[in-house]
Amino acid sequence: MRLRTLFPEVPVLRTERLELRSITPSDAPAVLRLRGNPEIMKYVPRPLTQSLDEAIQLIREFEAIRERGEGITWGICVKQEQVLVGTIAFLRTKPENFRTEIGYLLDPVYQGQGIMKEAIQCVVGFGFDVMGLHSIEAVVVAENIPSIQVLHKCGFIKEGFFRDYQYFNGVFHNTLIYSLLADGDSD
Repeated sequence: MRLRTLFPEVPVLRTERLELRSITPSDAPAVLRLRGNPEIMKYVPRPLTQSLDEAIQLIREFEAIRERGEGITWGICVKQEQVLVGTIAFLRTKPENFRTEIGYLLDPVYQGQGIMKEAIQCVVGFGFDVMGLHSIEAVVVAENIPSIQVLHKCGFIKEGFFRDYQYFNGVFHNTLIYSLLADGDSD
């Protein structure tokens, strides 16, 4: 078995409605809008992005992570609009286990339209078919019901519940671990 984690650039992925592409410095205002919004970031254990400079630094970090083969971050664009409306990423890739973690966020204006389900299914297919992953996991704050619902719609199975597993924004959060296997086996 071989796992492919190194890519010279972020592969462009397309679905019926979406284009998933690299995030460039010209996307810094959109990254700031997303990562600086307390509502969007409510369940993401990362500090809010406070400025365009911080957004540009974050974009550079996305590139460095890809260059090290530790993950890939895509910008989610609705094809007709070509505006960055969210992000989706493979994070903390563990090549020795053929496993990665998926993370995502979406502008609330675009939520409830099936966009994230479409994006998840697209990158999951890429992860299994192109990268050669065996499993993809999602780490979700237990109160994040919309994220849990989209994971269920995409076939992810709950594997674990950890009490007070993550600490951010001054609070301990219960955390759920979901996963999806390449062979589709849910047992």
